[in-house]
Amino acid sequence: MLRNKYILCLGHAILDSRCYLNELPKADGMVYLLKPIQNSCGGSAANVAYNLAKMGLKSRVCAAVGDGSVAKLVISQLQKFGVDTSGIRKMKGNTGRAVVLIDKDGHVKVLESIENADKYFKPTIKDFRNVCHLHMTGTNFKLLQSFSKMAHDLGITVSFDPGRSKVKAGIKKLSPILKRLSMLFLNRNELGLLVGASIDSVEDVKKHCEQLYKEFKFMIIVKGGSKEAVVYDGKKFYVKTPIKVKVVDTIGAGDAFDSAFIACYLDTGSVPKALAFAIKIASLKIQRLGAQALPPKNVVKKLFLRYCK
Repeated sequence: MLRNKYILCLGHAILDSRCYLNELPKADGMVYLLKPIQNSCGGSAANVAYNLAKMGLKSRVCAAVGDGSVAKLVISQLQKFGVDTSGIRKMKGNTGRAVVLIDKDGHVKVLESIENADKYFKPTIKDFRNVCHLHMTGTNFKLLQSFSKMAHDLGITVSFDPGRSKVKAGIKKLSPILKRLSMLFLNRNELGLLVGASIDSVEDVKKHCEQLYKEFKFMIIVKGGSKEAVVYDGKKFYVKTPIKVKVVDTIGAGDAFDSAFIACYLDTGSVPKALAFAIKIASLKIQRLGAQALPPKNVVKKLFLRYCK
């Protein structure tokens, strides 16, 4: 059933300019590029849609871009990978851009120019045509409100990865959106920001997951990076350590994790399978350069079928 339906991804579709450096620059310092600057499509919504398409699934992006050549490049790259771009709105102005600094150990700093990426547009029934799930990423609050409401009214499940910028708003402001979710994705730092506490251990993660579940009744997926990932479904905790690999570039790793978990969970209803697949896909991403850098589609699709059978 999942393979005949779309997963709708709401958020940013921007252009990433990736700069690979020996080390991240310090104040009043200078560093040299290890290779030429590389331009490619980015933004969390676009990244998740790309990853889903690599798994052989149908994905659609709803995002705002500009009206120039950068928008054409972003859209053409998504279409190249098989993503449905019918939900992308072209607006007068500039497409969002990010300058991504990556050091030799894969650590990342991002300088982002939002431009049109956070502009509001009305959701339509066409956006939700043949959609089984909505995944939202950090964007305009009005967009998050209106899309989650339409999905809820249509009986479509919703997941959300707010990112650091949106969790800073706090639970009170996010509450109308959180009440419509089936899944919430955070990393440990974002969980701490959301609940206003320091998260130092798996036990800290578990305690605050239980508190959030009591209020909102959604599944909570806490990404660990180099530490354990934790999932709480209201009945049981699932904890899994990451796969040890050589880290080349961590940009987009969280989006890779999200897309894999969503796809496998929607297809199987199994948290252990979804968590194992998410960690596998994230480990493949961090061994490659770029936010949209999974192995060829036939490889990723085979992994999806193997992990989610």
